[in-house]
Amino acid sequence: MNISQVFKTIGTLSHQTGTQVYVVGGFVRDQLLERDIKKDLDFVVLGSGLAFAKTFAAQFSEENGRLIEFSDFDTARYVFLETTQSIAENGEQEKQYRTLLEVEFAGARKEAYRSDSRKPTVVPATLEEDLSRRDFTVNAMAQQILPDGTLGDIVDPYNGTQDIKDRMLRTPLEPGETFSEDPLRMMRAARFSAQLIFEIEKKTYLAMKKYAPRLSIVSAERIQEELMKLFATAKPSIGLWALYKSELFDQFMPEVSNLAGVEEIQGYSHKDNLSHTFAVVDNIAEQSEKPLLRFAGLLHDIAKPDTKQFVKGRGWTFDMHEHVGKKMVHEIGKRLKMSTRDIR
Repeated sequence: MNISQVFKTIGTLSHQTGTQVYVVGGFVRDQLLERDIKKDLDFVVLGSGLAFAKTFAAQFSEENGRLIEFSDFDTARYVFLETTQSIAENGEQEKQYRTLLEVEFAGARKEAYRSDSRKPTVVPATLEEDLSRRDFTVNAMAQQILPDGTLGDIVDPYNGTQDIKDRMLRTPLEPGETFSEDPLRMMRAARFSAQLIFEIEKKTYLAMKKYAPRLSIVSAERIQEELMKLFATAKPSIGLWALYKSELFDQFMPEVSNLAGVEEIQGYSHKDNLSHTFAVVDNIAEQSEKPLLRFAGLLHDIAKPDTKQFVKGRGWTFDMHEHVGKKMVHEIGKRLKMSTRDIR
């Protein structure tokens, strides 16, 4: 199953059911940027996303894939799978599955978070209202799937096309409103700045700094996932600097911010450990695509601020920072709800 076949299936079902369906977000953005299309597609349904997803899933056998339902959000994800047979250690045959493509259907909706809650309330909305709740204008564009599976004109109520030309990250609504609804979007700004090599608009950046404490309502698991997506970019330091300057690091890993600064005593100074650390992460990124290894690079000198001393005759020392750092890495891993295996 390829993207063209998915579009044709959706176009046919859209025509048969009288339901308008739009591909949204990253697919539209990446086409304009002439980037490789990812293996996941997001669709907005003007109607019930869950009902349309069930109709879509009914076109395929169990061997083709699986439907995962999120009924509270009128959303469902269909995962196309490739099935292979292998021989287990006991000599018996077992099935193995590889994800080929994921498509997600959501009813056009608005979400809102209460100030004391991590769970949003969901209400139906128009297409434009749905696009307004996207994180950035470059992700707030849509194209209708026509009956023959081709794409209609780009629907772009928030000038995402121009922002792509300007290589600018900007929120569809006032940034404070966008970030209050889902504070994780502030971390996404850092990640997209590295992934797309885009600049964060000044007003958006200032809002990130203002609303940084709001990140406290976001679960550690979501923060960890977004951080690893940042480490998967070609040059993570772009996003890491954004997290530092916006004071977002202070909300979940203040140890990183503590690396910043240079002291001088009696003509002796030490290097800025923050700049050094971010450079190390980029160097690792050039050698390995593993996000976890890049994350390890971020933490390699994490204990230097706690072990820093000026010793006459020696200058600045960081004795035992490797041993102290092991304990700190364990504490940070637990805070981010990382697995025991990853922490080790």
